[in-house]
This record gives sequence, C-alpha cells and structure tokens, in this order.
Amino acid sequence: MTFSLSSLFNTLLVSGVLIFLLNLVLIHKKLYLLFRVDFLCMLVCMVVLHLCLPFEFFFTKSLRSRYLMTYIQDFILLEIYGYPLYQILFLIWGIGIVIYLVKYIRKILWINRFYKKIIQNAQCFSIEDLLEKTIDSNANVYVSKLVSSPMVLGFHKSILLPDIEFDQSELENILYHELQHIKNHDILIKHMLNLLSIVYWWFPPMKKLAKNIGLILEIRVDSKVVDFSDKEKLFGYTHTLIDVQKKLTMLSIPNWKKNAACLIDDQISVLEYRINYLLKEEIKRKTKFIIVIFLVCLPFLSNSIMLEPYYYDNMMEKGYGYTTEYIIENCELIHHKDGTYGLLMNGKEGSLIDPSGFIAQGIKVKEE
Repeated sequence: MTFSLSSLFNTLLVSGVLIFLLNLVLIHKKLYLLFRVDFLCMLVCMVVLHLCLPFEFFFTKSLRSRYLMTYIQDFILLEIYGYPLYQILFLIWGIGIVIYLVKYIRKILWINRFYKKIIQNAQCFSIEDLLEKTIDSNANVYVSKLVSSPMVLGFHKSILLPDIEFDQSELENILYHELQHIKNHDILIKHMLNLLSIVYWWFPPMKKLAKNIGLILEIRVDSKVVDFSDKEKLFGYTHTLIDVQKKLTMLSIPNWKKNAACLIDDQISVLEYRINYLLKEEIKRKTKFIIVIFLVCLPFLSNSIMLEPYYYDNMMEKGYGYTTEYIIENCELIHHKDGTYGLLMNGKEGSLIDPSGFIAQGIKVKEE
C-alpha cells in the first residue's frame, strides 16, 4: 500500500460521491422501495472503508491526467517562505487533528464524570423488573432528573431515562429500543465515526455523513425492535415515538446525544423520517442481490484506477539545458506499470521515449 496525493484525491472523490449517494437515498422517499436497511449499512461501510484506507494497492492502475492532477500538483509544490505548500497543509492537518482529539478526549472524560453523577442521584431498576417478558440482559435502568431523553451514554451498558411518567407500553418500547442499541454496539460505532471525523476535520461531507449514519443507526434499531407482523404493535411503537417527543419538549435539560444512543432525536424531521420508514410495508425486504454484489465490488473497482499527474511535454525536448551528469545525480526515472518511462525532475514528470542511456549510466529507477 502506498500513500500519495493521487490516492488521497481518489479517496476524497469516491467518498464524496458515495456520501452524496447515501444522502440521495435518504431524502428521496421513492427510493425506499429499492434500497433497504441492509443497503444503507453496507454503503456506510464502503464509505468508512475508503476513508480509512486512502492508499494505492497492488492492483491499482494509473491513469495519466494531463490537466487536473498536474495543476493540483503544481499548486501544492508552490513554495511559501522556502517550504512547499503541501508540507504546510499537512502540518495544518496534523495540528487540527491534535486540537480536535484533545477536545474529544476532554469531552469523553467530562461525560464519564457526568454519568457517575447521574447514577449517584438516580433511581436504579433492573430491566427485567420493568418488562413483562423475560429477556437475556442484566442491564440496569437509571431514572434521573439530569437525563434529557431515554439514552445509552458513553460505553456504559446501562439505560438512562428522564424522570417522566411513561405508561407500560411506552416504557417497554423505550427499553427494547435502547437495549437494541447496546446489542448493536452503536455507541462504539459513534465513537469510531467521531475519530474518523477528527482525522478528516477539514472535509465538508463528513458532517453530512455523521448525520446520516446517526439516522441509519436509529432506522436499523427500529427495524429490529418492531414486530411488523403485528400492526397494533407497529402503530403502538410509532405512537410511542410521537408521545415521548411531546413529553421531552417540556424538559429544558442539556443533552449529549452526539455521544449517546437515543430513542428520540432533537430534529422533528428525523422523527418524521423514522415513522414514515416504519410504516412502509416492505421495510423488511432485502436489497436485490445484484446491488449487494455491486457494493461488495465497489471498493476494488474504485481503487482499480488512480489519476496520476502527467506532464506531456518532454523535458529534454524543451531545452532546459541540464547536463547528463546533473540528470543522473538529481533526477529519477519512473517505470510505469504499462512499461513506459517518465523522468521526474524538480517534482515534475516528463515523458521519455528512450531511457536506456540514463539507465546504463546508473540513474535511479523507481517502480510505480
């Protein structure tokens, strides 16, 4: 695996397109019947995989770009006070990561202290005592005035409830929902996403990706908790979402939902989307097999071709006047995978018809 400007550019380009596609599926209701929960989850995995592996692989083929990539490379090689621009940009990138990471660690520590404060002043119940059915879980339920919404906070496998009166049906729906978040390890997923957002803090689509993943996690939980064969229970679950939202609007407690898995999101549009999604009759239908196969192949297809900067004019023909000795000592040949050669001089690559003379005199050769 090799990291380069081209591999980073390819990663951002493909990830941006996939994030746009994901958002397109989520905002167009007509696409519900074509793309289901499994498709959304797999698409998210593809995006995250791309962002985690911005490299060239052994099967990657280079596609020469005479304009786009050459312009970008010329730009980042510009020197500012004696330093190439790309070094300055990487330095800013690294400093940003450190700053955001420190803030994130401090926030996690604060949330852990806040969690301890909650359980010290909360009523504690066993989840089995609150549900009519026997379940395989030893999770505790804490009821506190400090809690703004039903949630699972941090890495703690406990369910937090606000000090509000719920009827038995609402309580069961809430507990099953939060318990499913624990089983799905959604808190861990959110933390991993937050770390990825810290690495790509300067990449605008990351904010949209985080928002969409949060919605998909809720949809996945809804689809597993609800019994779609029982229409009465289905409608009861949707009524719970609405009724709990109404009750929570009466509270004025700060929430920490970015680091929690919650039954209710602050945005009414998200709640409306979840209800509409639940009421679709084909929510349990799986995505077509051909689409799943395409998604599995997508990472390999998108990494099979990489745009590389290419300077078309032959440097030697342009009469730069460099001696052969200077070229041998200060330049290098690039042996492309298609068998052709290029001469790399001062960060720019030019075409070379016959490299045999330079090779015979011992010029450094770099395999692509």
